[in-house]
Amino acid sequence: MPHDGKDELARALPGADSQLGLFPARITTRYPSSPIGKDYAFLCESGNAGTFHCKTDSLGKPARANEWIGQSIAYHLGIPVPEFRVIEDSDGETYFGSREIISTALPMDVVHFLSHPKKDELGRVSEWLGRRLSGLTALDLLLGNPDRTIQNFVFVPDGTTRKLCAIDFADIDLKLLSSDRFPIVGTNTMRHGRFLRSRHGFFADSALEMVDRIEAVPLGLIEGILRGMPDDWMDGDQRNDIVDAWSGNQIAARLSVLRTGLSDESFL
Repeated sequence: MPHDGKDELARALPGADSQLGLFPARITTRYPSSPIGKDYAFLCESGNAGTFHCKTDSLGKPARANEWIGQSIAYHLGIPVPEFRVIEDSDGETYFGSREIISTALPMDVVHFLSHPKKDELGRVSEWLGRRLSGLTALDLLLGNPDRTIQNFVFVPDGTTRKLCAIDFADIDLKLLSSDRFPIVGTNTMRHGRFLRSRHGFFADSALEMVDRIEAVPLGLIEGILRGMPDDWMDGDQRNDIVDAWSGNQIAARLSVLRTGLSDESFL
């Protein structure tokens, strides 16, 4: 029996073990627009589903699809991201919704946390954050994300602790999945990445482990992610190009170049 990717999609969405991520959440209260980014549309309530920051497409860029695909893949790979949903208004227009984070931490707290490495009793910098950021670097490079900044992280309450989550995949370039080019020179991802590595170090083994995990992502997961988002977020040709890239030799060739660039640090 053909595998349709629905099980993988459920595992790829935060909180989607109940498959909530497969159905749009309807807007019950829409707050006045207060843009905080070029793709930001508005903040809204969606009944019992919660409060969401909503994004729409802008400047010809498929921001909604990019967010959906990027965060779904990140979650599947074990990179923490906030819960996200398809949000629908009364006119049937759909948006990418990222759940509002209820936390006492301000954005400046996250920046301070990322700018000041934690040290143990011997004065050695803790490795865990550097390793996590090294893995995220591998994914950002694969997806052609030029805009990973130090502001693209949030704290999410996780029991009695806080979990550091990556946000904002709106600028990824999925056309690059079929290419061995990595146009990273001069990007925010490069500049901010160098700053973070100067504080937390770079761990090639963690980055390369992430590349191995990406290589193991099944085609069914990618197909399920694409089917899980609204049809008008990305046209059929673009969807087919992504599937073709992931099912053919293109993704293998891209991952091979990525391994080299991470190993010799030429991509850093």
